[in-house]
Amino acid sequence: MDNTQITVTSPLLPELDELDAYLRDIWSRKWITNNGHYHKELEAALCEYLKVPYISLFTNGTLPLITALQALRITGEVITTPFSFVATTHSIWWNGIKPVFVDIDPSNCGINPDCIEAAITPRTTAIMPVHCYGKPCDTKRIQDIADKYGLKVIYDAAHAFGVDLWWNGIKPVFVDIDPSNCGINPDCIEAAITPRTTAIMPVHCYGKPCDTRRIQEIADKYGLKVIYDAAHAFGVEVDGEGILNAGDMSTLSFHATKVYNTIEGGALVVHDEKTKQRIDYLKNFGFAGETTVVAPGINGKMDEVRSAVGLINLKHVDEAIEARRKVAIAYREGLRDIPGITYFEDMPGVRHNYSYFPIFVDPEQYGMTRDELYEKLKSRNIYGRRYFYPLISEFSTYRGLESATRENLPVAHRIAEQVICLPMHHQLSGEDVERVLDAVRG
Repeated sequence: MDNTQITVTSPLLPELDELDAYLRDIWSRKWITNNGHYHKELEAALCEYLKVPYISLFTNGTLPLITALQALRITGEVITTPFSFVATTHSIWWNGIKPVFVDIDPSNCGINPDCIEAAITPRTTAIMPVHCYGKPCDTKRIQDIADKYGLKVIYDAAHAFGVDLWWNGIKPVFVDIDPSNCGINPDCIEAAITPRTTAIMPVHCYGKPCDTRRIQEIADKYGLKVIYDAAHAFGVEVDGEGILNAGDMSTLSFHATKVYNTIEGGALVVHDEKTKQRIDYLKNFGFAGETTVVAPGINGKMDEVRSAVGLINLKHVDEAIEARRKVAIAYREGLRDIPGITYFEDMPGVRHNYSYFPIFVDPEQYGMTRDELYEKLKSRNIYGRRYFYPLISEFSTYRGLESATRENLPVAHRIAEQVICLPMHHQLSGEDVERVLDAVRG
């Protein structure tokens, strides 16, 4: 029996011969960073591919989150999801803002629009959802909430995330998630809003879209910003429109584990030229010219080598996504009749990127717990991932927040204890998929 290791992911890598031509050109130009030729070319190419007006490249996926909050001058409290990588909430603290957690939508593991309005207070200024697992949040509902309360929306679309909310001196406030998408639950948002709330920060978990319409309604009602964490949502579209157009900003990660990568890297998607210019100042030490500094900036620029890798990978990413789609179809067919195992179907009108394939284990029906299945897979040299587990709200850094209690986040806790992501990447063979299915069936 074949016992070759099956990893949970595998990077999309350019052919060395193809990369060599770019490297030789970079060496001949002797311009390896600071808004070089390939940096400009990649920004233009990504705008076209992602159907967005402006994009600013960064050296990783964490810095766009931190910079987005700075660029929008977010303060007070930000409503976000506990079901994400820890960097989503870190970015809030880094800005000196208080995070407020709301529960998730189990249909996409993104923030549940039904929970947003209840989390809004006079201090709420923004919403920060995450497109979890590349599954788009309900961006329309989220935007409706944001518009209703006058909030900004910043989407975390990066998935490498980082350390951003606390760093900006902002307090994160957690709300529960929507089990239909594992994103922030719009029904939970308004109860979390206080006089200090300034933004909502949902996540398009697993790339499933949040309910962006409802979230925007809440944000508009309370005058909040919405920043989407779209780390998982590269290339995801809803009814032909790129998911990255939702909210006030969206962040992307181009980490090696993502559907599309630049080895390390990230980007911030904005909707107007003035904001794009401010972002570019902030990521380059605040310089607006050779001798003019207009803001306390950071060094977040992407170099030419990684820009070249990004340009090459952009040529091949559709092929990789199609390979992932076929794996997802095979998984669904093989898992369909297993009691206690559930998974996401494709959402109508959504162009998915198949960044992850999470399954949810009901131990009573399946006969073993998620952790027992995880260990069983490992014993067969198959590596899944308990993603996201534990919740951000369970870490000692955030456990003391009023919004971090288990009672406030029942759906997120249930999902976190049941989810395991099966291996998913463009290099999985039919035999690999059958080995995974046999292990889950057996």
